[in-house]
Amino acid sequence: MTSERSSRIEEIFLSATELPLEERDAYLDAQCGTDESLRAAVDELIGHFEAADGKLLARPAVVFTNGLEMTDAAPTQVGSYKVIRTLGVGGMGIVYEAEQDTPCRTVAVKVIRPGLATKQMLTRFRHEVQVLARLQHPGIAHIYEAGVAPVSFEDGSTSRRPFFAMELIRGRALGDFAAHRKMGTRDRLKLMTRICSAVHHAHQKGVIHRDLKPQNILVDREGQPKVLDFGVARAVDADVQTVTLRTDIGQLLGTVSYMSPEQVQGDSSNLDTRSDVYTLGVILYELLAGDLPYAVGACTIPEAVRIIQEENPTLLSSVNPSFRGDLETIAQKALEKEKDRRYQSAAEMALDIERYLNDEPIIARPPSRIYQIRKFAKRNRGLVGGLAAAFVALVAGVAVATVLAIQAKDQARLASSQATRALDALDEAEAVTTFLTDMLASANPTKQNRDLLVLDVLEGASAVIGEQWTERPLIEARLRQTIGRTYRSLGELAQAEEHLRQSLDIQIAMLGMDDPATQVTALALSTVYGDLGRYAESAPLKLKVLDTRRRLLGNDDPLTLNAVGSYATLLWKQGKYAEANTYQREALEGTERVLGPDHLNTLNEMEKMGGLLRDLGRYEEAEEYLRRALSGKERVLGKDDLATIDTGSFLGALLKDLGRVDEAEPYYRRTLDVRRSRLGNGHWQTQLSLNNLGSLLKSRGKYEEAESLFRAAAEGCRRDLGPSNPFTLDILNNLGSVLLRQGKLDEAEEYIRQALDGRLETLGEDHPSLLTSYNNMGILKLHQGRLEDSERFFLELLEKCRQQLGENHLKTLITLHNLGKMLQKQDRLEEAAEYYREAFEGYARTLGGDHGETREALTELCDVLNLLGRTEEASSYEKRLEHDTSKDRME
Repeated sequence: MTSERSSRIEEIFLSATELPLEERDAYLDAQCGTDESLRAAVDELIGHFEAADGKLLARPAVVFTNGLEMTDAAPTQVGSYKVIRTLGVGGMGIVYEAEQDTPCRTVAVKVIRPGLATKQMLTRFRHEVQVLARLQHPGIAHIYEAGVAPVSFEDGSTSRRPFFAMELIRGRALGDFAAHRKMGTRDRLKLMTRICSAVHHAHQKGVIHRDLKPQNILVDREGQPKVLDFGVARAVDADVQTVTLRTDIGQLLGTVSYMSPEQVQGDSSNLDTRSDVYTLGVILYELLAGDLPYAVGACTIPEAVRIIQEENPTLLSSVNPSFRGDLETIAQKALEKEKDRRYQSAAEMALDIERYLNDEPIIARPPSRIYQIRKFAKRNRGLVGGLAAAFVALVAGVAVATVLAIQAKDQARLASSQATRALDALDEAEAVTTFLTDMLASANPTKQNRDLLVLDVLEGASAVIGEQWTERPLIEARLRQTIGRTYRSLGELAQAEEHLRQSLDIQIAMLGMDDPATQVTALALSTVYGDLGRYAESAPLKLKVLDTRRRLLGNDDPLTLNAVGSYATLLWKQGKYAEANTYQREALEGTERVLGPDHLNTLNEMEKMGGLLRDLGRYEEAEEYLRRALSGKERVLGKDDLATIDTGSFLGALLKDLGRVDEAEPYYRRTLDVRRSRLGNGHWQTQLSLNNLGSLLKSRGKYEEAESLFRAAAEGCRRDLGPSNPFTLDILNNLGSVLLRQGKLDEAEEYIRQALDGRLETLGEDHPSLLTSYNNMGILKLHQGRLEDSERFFLELLEKCRQQLGENHLKTLITLHNLGKMLQKQDRLEEAAEYYREAFEGYARTLGGDHGETREALTELCDVLNLLGRTEEASSYEKRLEHDTSKDRME
């Protein structure tokens, strides 16, 4: 095709696309006349243009030859640049590697694609050149030349097209570079500060990138990152905005996974430089964690948009606990959904990273408690609705009290003492109602603080309640009780304890323990003490309430039975299983008799009964109770209720003990997912779910995954519950165990020792949790070759297991099994054979012949018998052996 013919086609095409549709055919008829090939060529270009709907094409027009997809043929020359090869194809241009004679250098040349040279596209291209020409920074590819030049092809044809020549970057994409260099956290952070510096330079020149992502950041051999592709950049200043090609409303220009919440809305007028700051936060997160903060890769566009706008990003510390603290705070600051809460510039973000690297205080701070509560409320409207219901219930109670008080007031003339009490009740009811009305009125959306929610009201009430009700202590007590119980449901145990303790002090002084309100507060406070592992403070309160209710209400009153079950739970936590069993059976049988089998109280007691029987080693009974409780809660509450999910977690733990790991795993994962979504990643109950899933993964031999979960859970529970809390000590013991499995003996010993010492100090030497610590310490000594120490731990452990749990308990049998291993290492084969035999027979009796522990003990028994020359005896056992499938242990 001659250059004249090509120019003629392009001229007609450009003019035709500028005309209204109704005038286009007449124009083409006039220009092309009887030249059918000319008309066909122009029509083809118009077809491509209309297929793009006037927008930038996401890829070039293609043809297919023998089934292969081919792009436009590369030219040989662009102006004074000799084309070497094609580097890539973008929305509006094709990029070539080329050589420039003067000065002699290799460059990248971007040429506008054929078929898109409309006036609008040319405007966009000129804008891109104008934008890039402004940017002079070592972290941004330089532009050398721009203009319109002849483009020559091998067939001799030419066509004048807009182009620009820019710096050619030879390097790897950001993520690939960091992985290839095996960069540590500090080096990755230093790289990030240089990227922030480049983006900040662009912002200072009035340019927003809008499509930042690791693939658009190349790092050269010297480690200098280069930000590429400002082709979708939007200039900030007004004069350039006037020539910016506007995209259609709702068009998402960029890559969704890296877009800010305001960008996924599709309204470009809402973007500013802080939108790029958000994307830098995503890049920082991915550079550190190896994954995106939101799992949107497999989502539809609408679902991805919803997630980015509404859900919180996964915390960095849940990926790697070492990121907890300042580094996690920096990432969170950059990823704030509200622009005003982010870093206000890329430079500010870079400075905070540098402060972190220099061990200096960072500027960013974690979101305030009231802000976290407000965001929690927005994400969990169902749960917050339940918490708000606590206030509604209190208002309802006040209303009933008011009615009763008015009725009593009408009868005041019958008894002056009754009248006095009635007036006091009416006065109290009116006061509480006024306080609640004032609090709820502060959430009026017509006032300035439009985002105030019920939990914000709770926070504000906590601050003023003591001052406002100094002269009315019973009202203060009632309000503190409600606030304290609400705080516990949020996992804020310190605040819960403070309010409940103050409420109880007031009520005991003014009402005494016989008053029902005092009893409710006492049980609530004792439960918080139990959560905190302060059993010595919890027990007297629970016993006092139980004795009082037995005396006042009788043994069969639902409130008495509730107190019985509460005390049974405390005994269970203290490891007093036999005593707990007595109280738990009383609570279950009484509640079922009085309230019926489907009452929620009955189902809760049934769940606890199953959990207790599991710890007693009575697995068949435990499974029956837990399945009944789960089925009942699914009927009464639904499958998605937190209480139902918790029961499933108990059942999963039992199934894991029984070696039915495939059945257990869905319950563990379901519990973790629901707690994360309903309670948040930071709630201590979510940390316990991380620990439980880690235990399951450890039993599957997935030690690295389990270690990561244990570390995250340990950090969270240390922070929220304290280092000596029983739950924290359980997790430390598990962490030591999985490190032991990986041969990390020194680190394992540190955590196993912490758990053992902490349990001795906090729980006493007779608590059953000490058994797992002794077992782990015995295994550790065995691996360290300190066989005498190992034997001492195992023998002491065996005696305790037999005394506390009995001969057939799983922990007793595992201890026998481990003793056999220890003795075999010392070549004490006769003794080892007896311990193996006893362990095998106990496993078979308790767990069944197909359980992994049973098979492993049988294998080892046969090995020792063969070594002793007792081959016939070994042969009789080998007939019962199929294959070894498990290496579960008691850690």
